[in-house]
Amino acid sequence: MTHLFPSLPTTASLGDVFARFPRGRAELMGFTDMVLRADGALGIGERELIAAYVSALNACGFCLNAHVAFARAFGIEADRLAALIDDPDATTADDRMRPLLLYVRKLTETPARMTAADAEAVYAAGWSEDGLTTPDLPSPDHRFGPTLSGPEAGSG
Repeated sequence: MTHLFPSLPTTASLGDVFARFPRGRAELMGFTDMVLRADGALGIGERELIAAYVSALNACGFCLNAHVAFARAFGIEADRLAALIDDPDATTADDRMRPLLLYVRKLTETPARMTAADAEAVYAAGWSEDGLTTPDLPSPDHRFGPTLSGPEAGSG
């Protein structure tokens, strides 16, 4: 990705971005906490898994590493997490989680192409609209980091 902000290091992390541009940081972090920690159809580990998946799709190493650590802390097994991030179509994704991951992937990569059929696949797997909106929310939130700091930021 092109270096967009000369005031940031070329390997800026999200922390560098927040330090340089603090306006709205508290509100963004409050929103993130609400999405990832509030009561809902998905457990915290499942939400962190989805956030890690979106971060992997966005190629944001900083966010991916953070969400992987939290997903593991909230009960998602490391092997399962790695396999799901690599390929949500794999047999390691259970029948109930797979449609959510596919939905989030399409929402992240091609949001203008979302259709009713995408939501119907999630409902057919047993999720309610509440379950659908929980993974829906992390997608725009998790595009922030790689947009400002570059996808390579914090990787490694």
